[in-house]
Parts: sequence; C-alpha cells; structure tokens
Amino acid sequence: MNRLIKFLCFSGGANLSILQKCPTEVNKFISIGATVVMTGVLASISGGYAVSQIFVNSENRIFYAIAFGLVWGLTIFNLDRFIVMSINATKNSSLREQFFVAIPRILLALIIAVVITKPLEVRIFSERISSELEFQRIISDSISISKIEQNYDLERTTKSISSISDEIESVEREKIEIFNAPEFKQMSSTYSSCRKTLDKIKSNSYRQIRKNNNERKSLVENEQNYFILDEQRILNSNAKSRINVLSRENEKLKKNISYQNSKCKKLERAIAEYRERYLEELNQRSSFLEKRKMSKTMQLDSANLKLLNEIADSKKITEKSYSSNFISQLEALGKLKAKEKLIWTISTFILILFILIEITPVMVKLMSPTGIYDEILEMQNEIYLE
Repeated sequence: MNRLIKFLCFSGGANLSILQKCPTEVNKFISIGATVVMTGVLASISGGYAVSQIFVNSENRIFYAIAFGLVWGLTIFNLDRFIVMSINATKNSSLREQFFVAIPRILLALIIAVVITKPLEVRIFSERISSELEFQRIISDSISISKIEQNYDLERTTKSISSISDEIESVEREKIEIFNAPEFKQMSSTYSSCRKTLDKIKSNSYRQIRKNNNERKSLVENEQNYFILDEQRILNSNAKSRINVLSRENEKLKKNISYQNSKCKKLERAIAEYRERYLEELNQRSSFLEKRKMSKTMQLDSANLKLLNEIADSKKITEKSYSSNFISQLEALGKLKAKEKLIWTISTFILILFILIEITPVMVKLMSPTGIYDEILEMQNEIYLE
C-alpha cells in the first residue's frame, strides 16, 4: 500500500497492521476514509469561513480563519474517525444490536453535520442574506427614528412656532392699519370737526376783527369826533366808548380763536399719545412674541440636534446589530427560510446531503458483513482481554 492508501485507511479507522493481512477489506476502508477526509476538509472550509465573518473587521481575519479552519477540520476529522473506529462488527452481534450501539455515534454525526452546514449555507445564500440584512436594517432604522421623533414631538413645537409667526404678522398688520382702528377713527373725526370749527371761527372772527379795525380807524381819523381843549385835540366820549367796545369785541373774538385752537391742539396731542401708546403696546407685544419665537426656535434647534445625535447613535447600534457578522447572517438566514419556501427547500436538501455524508461511514460499517478484518480484530481484542 502506498502512503495515500495508508492515510485513507487510517482515516477510515482501520488498524493498518491487521488490514495488511486482509487485502480484500482495503477498498472498504479507503471509501470510508475518503468520506471522513472530505468531511474534515468541508468542516475546515466551513469553520474558516465562519471565523472570517466573526472577525470581519480585523486585519488578521485571514490568519484567524486559516488557523481555526485547520483546527476545526482536524477536530471533525478526529471525531468522525473516532465514530467509525468505535463501531466494530462481531460474529455474535446482530445488525439491530449494532444499530442500538451506534445510535450515540449517529446523533453525534448529525450534530457535526448541522454545525458544518450552517456556515456553508450562509456562504451559499450570502447575496440574499445581505439583502435581507439591509432590509431589516432599514425597517429597524425606520421604527427607531419614529419612536425617537415621538419622544421629542417636534411637530407640536414647529406648529407653535408657526402660530407665533402668524401672530407677529398680525401685529405688524395692526401697526400698518392703525388708522383704521375704530377708536382712532373716532378721534380723527372729532379732530377734523374741531379743525373745521376752528377754521370757521377764524374766518368769521378775522372778518369781524378787520371790520372792527376799519371802523375804529375811521373813528380815529374822523375830525368830527374830536374837540379842542387847551389847544389839544381830544377824542369825544362817544368815539372813545365805541372804540373800547370794538377793542373788547376783538379780544373776545381772539379768545374764541385761541380757545378753539387749544381745543384742537389738545385733540391732536391726544391722537399722538393714543398712536404712540397703541404702537408701544404693539411693539411690546411684538417683542414678546419674537422672544417666544426665538425661545421656541432654540428649543427646536436643540431638540433637532439631540434628535440627530440619537438617530446617529441608533443607526450605529442598528448597523452593528445588522452588520455582516456571523450571528446576524444566521438570523437573516432563518428569516429567509421562514419567508421563502425555495430557500428553505434548498437549505434542507443541503443539510440532508451533509447528514448523509456524515453518517455514510457509520452506515457502511453497520451494513458491511463481518469480514476477515473484523474477525482478526475481535480475536486480538479477546487475546488482550485474557
């Protein structure tokens, strides 16, 4: 036997010193050994891929994958070889008895098959798994952002700012439309009436004053109203009396003008004071609203900043949760199987295939009739026991 055949027979759990005496059994152990070796190789690939996904962000991921893949492959190889070696056919044992003895080994083989299959399934469905992870990440982001936005209730603050802005616009319109205010209109109407009355009084009074002045001038200039006393021209009493009446009448007319003028000026001041007071109230109200708007805006900006920070933190957590690590990929694979029957079917067939590969050496040993190799091995065991 060459080295390759010896290695395959060794892998199949054969005692090489005994097998050399039984050349007819060599092919059986070569087949069993080849299956065990291939299972170990697949396990090595599977384990290496799983570790490369676990350390996906590490610079030494390839080293870790190769090291673990070799260790894992050797472990599975050793376990499979142990399972095959531990099942030996004897002349006195029936197939049923051998099957019951082999049940723990078969269960171990099933577990090994499942462990080997999962990383390979992840690799086979990697594109669909990446799409599923991205889909789940988007959904998770959407739910997280919605919950965070509900906690901050930014919509209510935005509506409040909009309402305050509308109030400020209303105040500004009131400033422009102050002349249309009912009270201002009433005061303006009163002032207008007062000015008309003043103009009328001025017109009549000045006309009368001019008339009185003309009459007074004529009285003063008329020589008949004078008499000579001690060579002096003296105005007679009637002329003096009339002049005094005219002067008093003029004074009265001037007082009426002054009174009406002061009345109009008082109304004018009242209108100016009202306008100033009204504008001051509007300015105070506008200033108060501007401060409220600024406060709400700062509150909104602060809330938006906190919201963006929380969303960024939430996205980081989501990205970690749905990153391409091995656990996330397994979870995504499970969801894909639940959603899509085709993937479930393919995955199931892959699992069945590996289960068959894994238990094939055990079943071959169980189903193989007792041969020369088994008889020699049994005899040696009995000698050793004696």
